Amino acid sequence: MKKGFYVALAAVLAFSMAGCSSKKDTSGSTPDKKAEAVGEVDGSLKSFTNGTLVITDEKKEELSFKITSKAKFTCKNMLAGDNVTVIYDGKIQGTNTANAVVTEVEDKGGKTTEAKQQEIVGTLKAYSNNSLTLKTNDGKEYVFSIVGAKQVYKNGIEPGNWIHVIYTGTINGTDTSGVKVVEITDDSDNVKQEQAKVAIKDVNEAVWATASVNVRDNYTTNANVLGTLAANDEVTRTGTCDNGWSRITYNGNTAYVYGDYLTTTAPPAPTQPAPAAANPQPSQPAQPAQPAQPAPTGDAGNTADAGDAGNTGDTGDAGDTADAGDSGDNMRVDGGYVVSLTADGVLTLDINNADYAFNITNAQQNYTNGILVGNEVTITYTGDISDSLNAVVYTVTDADSNTDNQSRITGTVQGASMNSFELATDDNAILAISTDGATINVDGLTEGSRVTVTLDLSQTVSESNLFYAAQVDPE
Repeated sequence: MKKGFYVALAAVLAFSMAGCSSKKDTSGSTPDKKAEAVGEVDGSLKSFTNGTLVITDEKKEELSFKITSKAKFTCKNMLAGDNVTVIYDGKIQGTNTANAVVTEVEDKGGKTTEAKQQEIVGTLKAYSNNSLTLKTNDGKEYVFSIVGAKQVYKNGIEPGNWIHVIYTGTINGTDTSGVKVVEITDDSDNVKQEQAKVAIKDVNEAVWATASVNVRDNYTTNANVLGTLAANDEVTRTGTCDNGWSRITYNGNTAYVYGDYLTTTAPPAPTQPAPAAANPQPSQPAQPAQPAQPAPTGDAGNTADAGDAGNTGDTGDAGDTADAGDSGDNMRVDGGYVVSLTADGVLTLDINNADYAFNITNAQQNYTNGILVGNEVTITYTGDISDSLNAVVYTVTDADSNTDNQSRITGTVQGASMNSFELATDDNAILAISTDGATINVDGLTEGSRVTVTLDLSQTVSESNLFYAAQVDPE
């Protein structure tokens, strides 16, 4: 605040605020702004999670503020590293902010050097509508909110796929709450460079597959498939990578499997049924001889089609990539609205007011601003839509930019101010949401309440970590 404002405020409230007075300070010391009854403090935003705002002040000390409904936010980006001013009632003693009640937070944005895009590369560990977990070559895991991010997956979203995340803001340790993901891709030079840096630690141990999984000739999901392991199959692991992949011996050769599908715990031995007691059988009368049967004529209607999907392996195997010519079905294209996306890659779409679930683990995907509930997408596949889970999906793309206030997100309120709140989704994304101009259909945005937010994506800025609500409803 300006100096004149403090002088006027001091006169009205009859406070002695030496730091804002026009009189010369004769005490010989400079008053600490953080000790004022009504004051402000400038700093660099570190994080805003669980209703707590953390900044680093000019003395390089961390200050944590609990944000309540009394606080008003004036936000630009809400990115880690932004310059912020916290205005409060009460006192701050040292780094103790317990007696400070925040009335306003002004986010002034970041410095030019801090606002530039940064990047991180690793393997995909988990993926859902609103977040993804990435594991880097040094074994660290990062959970990113991906709401509103452009996403292009050439090799699908199978765990173990190498991805390149471009973001703004600053990651503190493994805390990504202060960053905004701008774009994600699995096809870049950065990915290839990180793959070349993988270090493998030698081991020699028996492991068992926890589910059906592909065996590949390299530690990436776009490598050649050498075969598959069925659940409970045993192999020898000869090496581990910090990014999650395992090296194994398969049919006498070196191969790779993503480590989340392997365990060192042997499955329980199958129980053998007790032999049935022998019962005397009555003698059977002799059977009359049967007439000879004519040889089959080769009629295609009476023989099994060698390419029949019913005679092949499970098409729903997350590790399998189908051959476009296998099914014999024509390619189909449908448009629908996202209902859900589960962690195992099952996308449910509302197509003509009916829900259909598709496995999109290996499909090429291209989203302008994420795959939020309510987004309109186009899906291409082969197979029967009545058996959509076993259809072979080739592509999933945005039907349009999805900015017409139909994208929704559900979660738990972690903290709220006069004009914004923090929302934590069930898949570990954390969003700062502005309610300026929004229709609020709940009694109050209290901490712990469950709400569904209809987002106004037309106001979202790609470099900003602040989202805008068009409407807030009870879950």
